[in-house]
Amino acid sequence: RSKAKLVRRNLYIFLFIAGIAGLGYLLGWSNLLATKSVLITGAPTDALEKQIADVAKIEIGKPLARIEPRILQGQIDKFDWVERASIQRNWLNGKVNIIVTARTAVAAVGGKYIDRTGFLFNAPVKPDENLPEIFAVDSSTRLSAIELFLSFPDIFASDVRSLTATGNQFLITVENESGKYGINWGRSGNTSLKIKVFNQLISLPENQKINYLDLSDPNSPIVR
Repeated sequence: RSKAKLVRRNLYIFLFIAGIAGLGYLLGWSNLLATKSVLITGAPTDALEKQIADVAKIEIGKPLARIEPRILQGQIDKFDWVERASIQRNWLNGKVNIIVTARTAVAAVGGKYIDRTGFLFNAPVKPDENLPEIFAVDSSTRLSAIELFLSFPDIFASDVRSLTATGNQFLITVENESGKYGINWGRSGNTSLKIKVFNQLISLPENQKINYLDLSDPNSPIVR
């Protein structure tokens, strides 16, 4: 009996190892679970989609198990215009989906652009020409400038042409149907009050020729 039990145990071990080996072959080498198609979505242009495809190098017929999503994602993330990438393998139909999310520029910085997180990148497609220009001495003040800009309501933000950050002080250029204005914004904060004071001041008949406002203290504004 003990001999028969030993034979059975060895048989089970052999079948287990053979099953693992067979599964490894099926996943890694067999055409049964191979790539049938590759779909790339989210790239802004056909040229950028091809750029992603060239980096991914996923050939039709390649076993799905040999596609490493994390490695592939890391390769795609090296493009600074890519905010994030997701790789999905469908084991049932053999489709590989590469989903790319491009960064959205909210302002220009020199010849580059910046997104809402403060990340500086090269935009492969030229964004809206009305984006404001950010001037800052370093990444920290640049982020502060973006945070201030994003705090503006859309109707005011659309008129902002430039924003200069120096330490915790800000200078803003605004252009609307009433004219072009330089604004000493001072520190961030009191945004709603400062915008309200700005709109009230430029609407006054006696201020039709002003081009500068100091709103650092919105309770005691200065115009000239």
